[in-house]
Amino acid sequence: MQIIAKYFLKYTLLAFVLVHFNFCFSQIIFEQDICHCGITGDGYSPGFSSNTGQFEVNIDSGSTIKEAYLFISIYKNNSENTYEVSNKTILFDGALLNLDSVNFISNEFKSFQTSITTYQKIAYFNVTDYISTTNNIYSITPPFNQIGTPFGTIATEYYLYIIYEKSTFKPTGYSIIINNQNVEPNLSYTINQINKIDLTNDANLTLNTSGLCDTSILLDGSYVKINNNPIGLIGGQEPNSNYCSGPTGSFYYQDSTLYGLGNDEANNTMSGIDLIANIQSYITNPTSFDVEFEYQDIGSSGDKTNAILELFLAYTTPCDTFSVSVPNDTIVCRGTQLQLNVSGGQKYEWLPSTGLSCDTCANPIFTADSSMNYTVRIWNNDTCSVVRPLQILVSQPKIDTLIISPPTCGTNDGEIAVNASSFSWLDLSYSGGGAFQTDSVLSNLAEGTITLTVQDEAGCSVDTTFFLPSVNNTNALFTVNPPGGEDVPMVIWANSTSQNANQFEWWIDSILVGNNNEQYHTFNTSGAHEIMLVAWQYDPNCADTSIFEFNIKRKVIIPTAFTPDGDGINDFWEILYLDELYPQNKVFVYNRWGNLVYESEEGKYGERAWAGASTSSASGGGKLPVGSYFYVIKTGTNDADFTGSVTVVR
Repeated sequence: MQIIAKYFLKYTLLAFVLVHFNFCFSQIIFEQDICHCGITGDGYSPGFSSNTGQFEVNIDSGSTIKEAYLFISIYKNNSENTYEVSNKTILFDGALLNLDSVNFISNEFKSFQTSITTYQKIAYFNVTDYISTTNNIYSITPPFNQIGTPFGTIATEYYLYIIYEKSTFKPTGYSIIINNQNVEPNLSYTINQINKIDLTNDANLTLNTSGLCDTSILLDGSYVKINNNPIGLIGGQEPNSNYCSGPTGSFYYQDSTLYGLGNDEANNTMSGIDLIANIQSYITNPTSFDVEFEYQDIGSSGDKTNAILELFLAYTTPCDTFSVSVPNDTIVCRGTQLQLNVSGGQKYEWLPSTGLSCDTCANPIFTADSSMNYTVRIWNNDTCSVVRPLQILVSQPKIDTLIISPPTCGTNDGEIAVNASSFSWLDLSYSGGGAFQTDSVLSNLAEGTITLTVQDEAGCSVDTTFFLPSVNNTNALFTVNPPGGEDVPMVIWANSTSQNANQFEWWIDSILVGNNNEQYHTFNTSGAHEIMLVAWQYDPNCADTSIFEFNIKRKVIIPTAFTPDGDGINDFWEILYLDELYPQNKVFVYNRWGNLVYESEEGKYGERAWAGASTSSASGGGKLPVGSYFYVIKTGTNDADFTGSVTVVR
């Protein structure tokens, strides 16, 4: 049952991982040098856990630290997915190391070929500043958030590699070789262009691996050959590691001698979890040799998943040390060019050649299109060379989203919240046309054209120009009482109920009449009228308008007396608006005995108003005496007729 569980762990749990680069060969020489130095290294593989572990190395007292690297394997389970490493923080001996995609130094390669293929890249940190010649034990804590999450991006399989210098040490050559090929049942590496190995002394090969679970039960180890010479069967679980995470080599090499650390033995074989070997006796060409790995149970139907991550060489060399000058890692803006210059050698080779104006010169021009990891090999003569890594990061900030809070019309209370991205460790600054600020919220903006610029610490920027509209929150409203009628003069009261307004203009029939929030007005004429309120809060250009239109109807006005005495004043009984409002009207006037004394022509009363005389032959005609007379006015409509009395006064 335990065997089945372990088998499942390897072939299922380890089936989820990730990777991508620009080299086409099976390996990358990350760094190669000649120095009066010693080399030491140790690995730790926590699997998919976040368990804290440690490295045990050996640094000679009295030496100085030349360089130190921490190599890390990054896995994912889908070639289409991205490596989610921005949330991965590693604690190295108390120092926080924040992973980012810029830490990758290998191409993506298939790491575990199971029913679900997994993918991988190799990342690294330069940890020179954290290494002390008085300390040989360093702690490592993987990202805490990968506990129980084997199906996402995993950072694991750590290896600490340290170069320490001392003037009394013999010249030592070293090479750091990074895997760059898919895992296969048979893996082979041709190691060439290394500095000449002094074959009278120890020559160290150390491995860091993954997935070599077991050599006795699962038959899941790999045979190792140097120039076709078998040197052992490797595989098993390190005491401080999780099952199937792969054994690692622990060693130090100084003054032409290889020493084993922990469970690794300084002999000419590899066995089980012992992954260091003195390969001096297997080498015939001191500048080149082959390393082969063959899956232990190669004839089985099982998956062949043994991955070689890094190979480390250390050896005494007759090559002299020589100084070179190489550009520092740098950041450039996309679309620019960068002049690269190296010195100290006679011949040069840049790998890969992508993005460079030449790959065999000392001063190629890099065209800033995408971030690149380069190595430059510098020869002092035909056989001795050093290799240096160079990382050029190409930055172009990107505006991902904008959250716009428009200003209120007439104010500068608008805001823009910018969501932008660059390298996660590059701080961004923001400008809306003024000075740059670190806060991604731009405030105090008014309506108008905004040029938004996002700039990173490297001085690279992106901008966009757009019109920022304002929002008019003012709503002009008012009530009217009464809303019209039939009487003139008529007094109407208008009261503002406007929202977000404190400034007002009242216009009556296109004439400005007041600026208060309420208005009384007397209308002396009937007919159509208009009340208009213009309201605003901050700026009259942001005003809102409300209009109320109404009619004051004309009504028939019937005098109760008149004086038909011939003096030209009030000589006729003038009934106002009768013909206009009732075109079919007829007016009848009767004396106290009920006799008809006047009858108008239909619809034409205004043309021949009653003059206080009788127009009826029945009443004898002529002037009528003073006194009261009764009238009936027929409107010719469904409206009620008018009746009443009128007094003739002389």
